[in-house]
Amino acid sequence: MSAVLKQYAMWLLSPRKKTDALAQSIISGGLAALLIKVGTAGLSYLMFVVFARHMSSDDFGRFSFGFSLAIALAAFAAGGLSTAVLRFWPEYQVSGRSRLGSSFVRWGWWGTFGGALATAVGVMAVSLFFGKRTSGDTIYHAAIVLLMAAIALSEFGASALRADGRTVIALAPRDIIWRIALVSALALLGMAHVKLDAVEGLFLAGTLLVVIAAVQSIWSIGMARTDTKESVPPEIRSGWLKALWPMWGGGVLFAMVQQFDVVVVGLFLTPEETGSYFAALRTAGLLGLTLIAGSMVGAPLFARYYHAGNTTELTRLCRVLSVCIAVPTLLGFLFLLFAGRWLLGMFDEGFVHAYDLLLILAVGLGFDAICGPTAIFLQMIGRERDYLKTTALCYAATLVTQCVLTPVLGPIGAAVPNALGLIGWNIWALRLLRSELGLDCSIFGLCWKRLPTKTAERHA
Repeated sequence: MSAVLKQYAMWLLSPRKKTDALAQSIISGGLAALLIKVGTAGLSYLMFVVFARHMSSDDFGRFSFGFSLAIALAAFAAGGLSTAVLRFWPEYQVSGRSRLGSSFVRWGWWGTFGGALATAVGVMAVSLFFGKRTSGDTIYHAAIVLLMAAIALSEFGASALRADGRTVIALAPRDIIWRIALVSALALLGMAHVKLDAVEGLFLAGTLLVVIAAVQSIWSIGMARTDTKESVPPEIRSGWLKALWPMWGGGVLFAMVQQFDVVVVGLFLTPEETGSYFAALRTAGLLGLTLIAGSMVGAPLFARYYHAGNTTELTRLCRVLSVCIAVPTLLGFLFLLFAGRWLLGMFDEGFVHAYDLLLILAVGLGFDAICGPTAIFLQMIGRERDYLKTTALCYAATLVTQCVLTPVLGPIGAAVPNALGLIGWNIWALRLLRSELGLDCSIFGLCWKRLPTKTAERHA
């Protein structure tokens, strides 16, 4: 263990002679990504607290249900393209095929727009025919659709910019500017003594994000240069589709793991219980802050080092990220342990009773974070099918258990399967990485002696 830590410290202090210029530019974006995500966490929390203060507990529950459903639907609409661009753009840049990279960005924009439109039509059709049975009217579902489309389009634009190493431009518009705009708008409404209901809150969030996403798209659309427009060979397009399907499935499952708990609770329990669960889930989600930042910075580097066969830098990157993610996560867990009730009370005094839910959710999300960016790692190195299989099986078990237990046990019936599902998935994924690739993205990898594998030897 001491030898590994010594090697890690020496690498941090040594000159980056082995790291190329593009990698250095992406690494330098790490601090920017972390700072933006820290700001995002604070602004998100403030945003939802202010929404809760502007609504009744029932309306906040309906708003929470709609907001969570919009995020899950956005992942469905995106078709995996926001993940795929993180893999293909760096891969084509390092291999000198930048024209294909531009073609993929164009293809991705049209695909995302088409997916958002098709999802919107589907949701509204369900609303018109079955609205009475889906706990909401047509205008409520229209507000969800607007927010869904805005999230899907802004996510692809941000992912394209992240793949190109432009971290601040990628993250700031939605993560910072949108949230500041929402908080400011709510503050002005509060000064005018105007209260919002769930529908008005969703429309406000969706409209502001549409405007911000439209402005941000100017930078990312520039990556799809028209002067490089050429027909894409059928075998290349076939390769895109082959990789895209599991990425789409993985993206949908990831969004459901992160958000669908609230939808399940909303389907079986009261709006007030839905709101308190949402508050607990959002509070526990703060533990994933550094994991998100680490995944954002690491994603293009994983793809670049792996496809270039640079196993040494890939291993060192895993070690650095594991430490940078795990230490703040463990400190954050201690903070939630002592300040959890106070944080929940900021939403609504009646939500303090969700403290037990908060601790259960924090255990699962905390374990997920200290296991490192395993999910994005598998997708960036071409193991998206393995990621999809493990995620699908674990989440299917989680969802079935939640649907069985939630009507009987209440919110606890959703929280416990959530935590156990995250723990089980991470153990499964880490075993896969260790046995087949000889790599470990988690903090546990610092004391694990790597053994040569067929995959590692092939990329050595």
